[in-house]
Amino acid sequence: MKNYYYLIFAFSLYVFSFCSEKDKKIVLKDLDSLIEQSPDSALKLLESEFPPEELDMNMHMQYFLYQTRVKDKNKLDISQDTAVFLATKYFLEKGMNDKIAYALFCSGRVNMTRKCTKKAMECFLKSTEYITGDSDKELSLLGLINYYQGYLCREQDQYDRSIQFYQKSQQFFHKARNLQYENSATIALAEVYVILNKPNLALYHCECVMKYAQKNNDSLYMSESLKNIAAIHIQNGNYQKAKEKLLSAIQIQTTTDDVILKCISLCDTYLQLDRPDSARFYLNQYEKDMMNSHSYVVKAKFHECQGRNDEVLGDYKNALENYRQFRCYFDSAQIRLEETSLGEIIEKYDFEKNKTFYNNRIKINEVVVVVAIIAQFPIGITIVLMKRKSSKMKQKLRDKEKLENEHRKKQQQIKMLLNQRFEISKKLAVINALSDSKEQKLLSKINEIIYGTAEKAFNWNEFYLLFNEIFDNLSVKLQHKYPQLNAEEVHILCLIKSGFETGEICFILAFAPITIRMKKTTIRKKLDIKDGGDLKVFMDDFLGKYSVKN
Repeated sequence: MKNYYYLIFAFSLYVFSFCSEKDKKIVLKDLDSLIEQSPDSALKLLESEFPPEELDMNMHMQYFLYQTRVKDKNKLDISQDTAVFLATKYFLEKGMNDKIAYALFCSGRVNMTRKCTKKAMECFLKSTEYITGDSDKELSLLGLINYYQGYLCREQDQYDRSIQFYQKSQQFFHKARNLQYENSATIALAEVYVILNKPNLALYHCECVMKYAQKNNDSLYMSESLKNIAAIHIQNGNYQKAKEKLLSAIQIQTTTDDVILKCISLCDTYLQLDRPDSARFYLNQYEKDMMNSHSYVVKAKFHECQGRNDEVLGDYKNALENYRQFRCYFDSAQIRLEETSLGEIIEKYDFEKNKTFYNNRIKINEVVVVVAIIAQFPIGITIVLMKRKSSKMKQKLRDKEKLENEHRKKQQQIKMLLNQRFEISKKLAVINALSDSKEQKLLSKINEIIYGTAEKAFNWNEFYLLFNEIFDNLSVKLQHKYPQLNAEEVHILCLIKSGFETGEICFILAFAPITIRMKKTTIRKKLDIKDGGDLKVFMDDFLGKYSVKN
């Protein structure tokens, strides 16, 4: 009898767990539509009904995906939601095509918030391969993918590509009858046209959004439209009209950062109208909001505007302090650009896509050719010869495109190296303004703040690759001719030849100026150069003489 009760209890427990698991699956299925209709309700449901430890692997991965989607939809921080990367890998391995597209999209959004621009674009491009239908849901996803691709291109100043992506985004949202998102793409287009100084196109898109905002009483879109129209007036020199639009826009309460940016535009307009007191009034009014902002870009722009205002009012001490704050926040907001630009990533993706298309088409052609040969042998031979010629021409075009991409990448690397030199000069000027101290400890600390770690301070491999290409393997010849020189001394000589000043070399090598001077003295002794001899002149002479002999 006792065993009978145990059996009943075990069976009841099994039925309860089965029903509970089934309920979770039903809720997960309903979450897909709930995220679009009511994202805040979906977030509460995920937090209350789905403790991750109670889910199996499949539901666990779906939980990660839905969690990232819901948080992104609610404009919450998703930079730490790296679990969605695992979910993406899981769905790809399992071949769950209905989840892969959303997982790749969410991975792209997480990479965007983590400033991994290249990885974000790769995720967005790949996600489009798994969208095969034309439902409203899938069209909206395609619209979002193109919208964020446009945003990424705009961040890298690739405005033509940005416009193309935004226009595609508009089209997909229009087909999906998603008017709200369509207007978001329209606003983005207007902002790009403002940047490109195309007022007619920008004004047209702003007016379209204004109609929507007035009809739906949407304060956010109304604010964005007024802000863009004000920017158009500023470009045309109509500062009075710009001021009126910005005053109307600033009264619309949106996000804190958006209000601060509108305040900055308004203050710049007042400065153009020679009304610095009015500008200072609004800057003081929103200074507290600026301090609470988490955006380094917003803080940098605010301090820059304050510096200009103080300079007009003759308060040069506060102006200098604000400019220093601007430089500090500006450097913090800088994103380290990856070697491969978004344009090259897109071109590579299109090339691979076209290559796959060509390969598939060639396979189909081969089947047709075999049938034709069986039917008519002479015609078949002719077709084969034409096909081979066509394939060779395509291969030549692909090889030519590959060489052009490699040449473009090399030019970009040289440009980045020159920009690096320019940035070092600017940072040196800021540091000299902050302190007169030349101690090794202070310089090392400053170098660590600017570059992060010593390994990231200067890319010697890239430097020598470009240096030797430009100066005919000069560093190799130098080491061969003067083996008594150590690595640091060769570094110094090559940097001098490249045009770097003593102060810049200090920051590259993390040495105090006195150390660099001592090392230069040692170098002169090893090279048998008299005291005070110009090392750059020696490097120029050495390059000419050694090249002739060798």
